[in-house]
Amino acid sequence: MKPRILIVDDCLSILESFKGMLSALHHEIDCANSGKEALDFIKNNPFSYAIAFVDHNFTHTDDKLSKGHLICQKIKNISPDTVTVIVSADESKESYKKWLKADVDNILYKPVTTDKLCVHAEIALEKFNLNNGKFYSDNLINKKLNMIGPSMEFQEMGAMALKFANSSENVLLIGETGTGKELLARAIHNNSPRKDFPYIVVDCSQHQGDISLMTSELFGHLKGAFTGADKTKKGAFEEVCGGTIFLDEFHQLGAEAQPRLLRAIQERVIKPLGENRERKVDFRLICGAKPELLEKVDNGDFLPDLYFRVQTLSLKVPPLRERADDILALCSHFQRQISEKTGVSKKILSGVLKRLKNYPWPGNVRELENLIKRLYVVVDESIIREVHLPDKYRAYTKSTDNFNSMTMNELDHFFMNQQKILILKTLKDTSYNISETAKRLNMNRNSLNTKLRSFDLMKLTHDQKEGLLLGLVNRFGFISTI
Repeated sequence: MKPRILIVDDCLSILESFKGMLSALHHEIDCANSGKEALDFIKNNPFSYAIAFVDHNFTHTDDKLSKGHLICQKIKNISPDTVTVIVSADESKESYKKWLKADVDNILYKPVTTDKLCVHAEIALEKFNLNNGKFYSDNLINKKLNMIGPSMEFQEMGAMALKFANSSENVLLIGETGTGKELLARAIHNNSPRKDFPYIVVDCSQHQGDISLMTSELFGHLKGAFTGADKTKKGAFEEVCGGTIFLDEFHQLGAEAQPRLLRAIQERVIKPLGENRERKVDFRLICGAKPELLEKVDNGDFLPDLYFRVQTLSLKVPPLRERADDILALCSHFQRQISEKTGVSKKILSGVLKRLKNYPWPGNVRELENLIKRLYVVVDESIIREVHLPDKYRAYTKSTDNFNSMTMNELDHFFMNQQKILILKTLKDTSYNISETAKRLNMNRNSLNTKLRSFDLMKLTHDQKEGLLLGLVNRFGFISTI
């Protein structure tokens, strides 16, 4: 949805003048010469207007809507996220208090210049895009992956995934449930030289207790090879025939199947159940696993040789709580999907989106998608408000007041980001002098550099560091006494 601009004034020449000033922004501009006409525009397009410029005092009466602040109140009742700006030459404190009491967002004093008008509009347009989860549709990484993620964390992961796509080496994707490992695996395949060949997904958790079914799924079987094998079947490694196999839930692969898979990866040969001779196969392997895979390797529950074979190229898929800047874009995407499927359109208010950005998302993107689907079903109104959120989403806030409600992982994550904030803030205060920063933090220079590397801060420009600092403070606050 491309945001629109509304100008409300009873003077036609001012309407035309303002429209001309704003034309350089290349957005749809509607002009209303009465309060009634302005509300008709809003009612017909309730979620389309990023900003409304409203004259403070009309020279004619119009059903009691001759006062700008009253028009602004009516606009807010219909479209709460539309930014309202009173345009006036009256700089008295009395008028200012009146507008403030009416919850007018901004005041633009006359004479109005093009720069002032456009600055107000650009800020509102940016806010509209943010609240609607708009991300840059021309972003090459998003386009190639066919995935959504404007955040720096997602973009860095996506860039690495596209590099992996050009290789024929095995790939291991490590991430929590619901982070999108299968989508990323498919994206790697679709951008690889094997994209015109099959892509097959095998769920390693599906036949954990039955080695025959699991090995049959991977390598195939001959008729009569085991009870229930009433016909010969090709396995995934043979079916893929030059394409890509994605082994999902790889950490749950049974102990008996692990050495057989290792041989298939090493030698590029398989032996179907009931077959005496080996068959050559051609495939590219991508595995998706939860972080617990490393624990299984350490505990002796997973073959180290198999692990090292599949993690030639490894990539961490960050949980949603570590890329909260993607939430708005994902919400918009899921809304669009639901609207296209059902014909139902709803607006999610910015207060709701703020709550969602603060929530830790143990179920990650899948949980977010399910929540949006639920809200579209259970909320009868066309506007989704904070009160409509289930209790756990409304109750959660990222603050020092709710440490008792955090899990240990959430607490670790919170304090890790407090460290980032402290380091970034001190760097900024010292004009990015590493020695002075280390001194103020009571660290030696080498320890500070190690921290910077571990937080992936070394390669960021000063502007990027400051942008990250603002984002982190907005999401996590800052404990100044840390």
